[in-house]
Amino acid sequence: MSKKKRHTSQPRFHRMKRAARLSNAQAWLPKYDGKNVVRGYRKRYGVDLLCAIAELQMLNVHLDPIYIERVHTTVKNQIVRKATKKKATSPDAMLEADTVFVYIAPLHGRRRAIWTHLGTERADHDSLDAADIPF
Repeated sequence: MSKKKRHTSQPRFHRMKRAARLSNAQAWLPKYDGKNVVRGYRKRYGVDLLCAIAELQMLNVHLDPIYIERVHTTVKNQIVRKATKKKATSPDAMLEADTVFVYIAPLHGRRRAIWTHLGTERADHDSLDAADIPF
């Protein structure tokens, strides 16, 4: 009885380790006819730009030093941008904001958002009276 094949959703080239990628890329590089060899390598083998540059340099592919510097700058900027975005959306940053969402309270069939703004409470509906609040 033959062994059953396992179907994986990830392409074979994306599952390769570095040594396998390097040996496979030696045969792939002469056949590549695209404009940007770094981008093509990255897409084919599923690695990031810095890894693609490092591995292409291991294969003695000549890359423009200005292009390499720009890629390094771009990656650093992406890391900084991602960190600031993550910090801005963290729960600690939400507590430091002036306006904090507290909860949504049902009121006479409508939902009412309660917000606190520097210690005061307000609703998103102006037509509500103090008598309408059930608590």
